[in-house]
Amino acid sequence: MDVSFILIILLFGAAATYFVGDKWASKAALLFSTAAFAATIYVLLRYNDGRNVSFIQTWIKQPSVILGFQADGLSLSMLLLTTALVPIIIFSTFGSTFSKPRSFYALIMFMAFAMAGTFLSVDGLVYYIFWELALIPIYFIALLWGNGDAEARKKAVVKFFIYTFAGSLFMLIAFIYLYQKSGSFLNLNLYRLNLSDTEQFWIFLAFFLAYAIKIPMIPFHTWQADVYQKAPTAGTMLLSGIMLKMAIYSIVRWQLPIAPKPAQEYMHVFVGLGIAGVIYGSIL
Repeated sequence: MDVSFILIILLFGAAATYFVGDKWASKAALLFSTAAFAATIYVLLRYNDGRNVSFIQTWIKQPSVILGFQADGLSLSMLLLTTALVPIIIFSTFGSTFSKPRSFYALIMFMAFAMAGTFLSVDGLVYYIFWELALIPIYFIALLWGNGDAEARKKAVVKFFIYTFAGSLFMLIAFIYLYQKSGSFLNLNLYRLNLSDTEQFWIFLAFFLAYAIKIPMIPFHTWQADVYQKAPTAGTMLLSGIMLKMAIYSIVRWQLPIAPKPAQEYMHVFVGLGIAGVIYGSIL
């Protein structure tokens, strides 16, 4: 068994949760999410025994796109966080009453699939696809099952979607530029690129915009309060518990190895923004 099996469980679980109907949707979601957690534990044990639990397969030859899912300490820890929290989030909704439960639980499962794919992908383009896929479920979860009136919910989630999608476009442009330099989206090939200081700066900035919005970091945080207020409890747990961690993970996995020099030169700026965020959050 490799890590791709966990993604299959989550994706199949999303489909099964929807098609079993409203009556059994919550139970199906809990069953498949728990199965994904159990599979994660099994994969972790195999990894600790020195087994190869990664999955690498050529998806598209031209342009070169690898359907690869990496298993290392960093990605597996984030996968464990995802598969451990999702069953808890689903269980926390038991006893609540809301419309279209099969759609609600299927979206949670699909979001877990997208976030897990983000943490495991080794190909920049595949990573970007999973990154964007994670936006779709939380958009509808907050819009359809959120708090307050429909117009206020729509305003909050549209703002969130535009912010995060616009930031991600800069990251996509960076990946396309890196592909032109290396002929590959594979992370190891991108790490080996000999980029000039100017190239590193612009690549770093492109990634920074995507991740600073997702974290969110001051001054890119203005979407957060509205979405947290309007999203249902399960949606807020998904956002704060897992989704925002995607950006922190991505900084370590993609941004720093590809463009390390700007990180060193402007570290004081990011530390300052982080401290400002802590102070701002404590005041609120």
